[in-house]
Amino acid sequence: MNVVSGCIHQDYDMLSELWRYVYLQSRAVKPGESAVEEGDGDNTMPLVIRMDKLMRKHGLSLNELSRLVGITPPNLSRLKVGKSKSIRFSTLVPLCEHLQCQPGDLIVFKKAEDLTDDDVVCTIGAPRARKKS
Repeated sequence: MNVVSGCIHQDYDMLSELWRYVYLQSRAVKPGESAVEEGDGDNTMPLVIRMDKLMRKHGLSLNELSRLVGITPPNLSRLKVGKSKSIRFSTLVPLCEHLQCQPGDLIVFKKAEDLTDDDVVCTIGAPRARKKS
């Protein structure tokens, strides 16, 4: 392993731990405690995806928007229902252009207690706390 890749791994590990700490704080769990109970399958983030509302507002179907943006309908569907792990800027820019919105209109942070049944919550990508051994 060269020095550069070693630095990248160290930075990634540090960011990963920082993200885990921030996430645990958002769930009101103290560092060192486990946020994951036995059998806990919850892997949600308090990010609400509003793509469906914007698509309805502009009268665009999933297939139309996927053609305009340049991604496949299944990938756009995963974004729309909150099952995607990430979004590239190269996808976000055309989405915002065709939906005539800002990135903050597509993805909104909401506290867990403010979520409603109509909110599409991102369900993949949240770091999971490790179970204590």
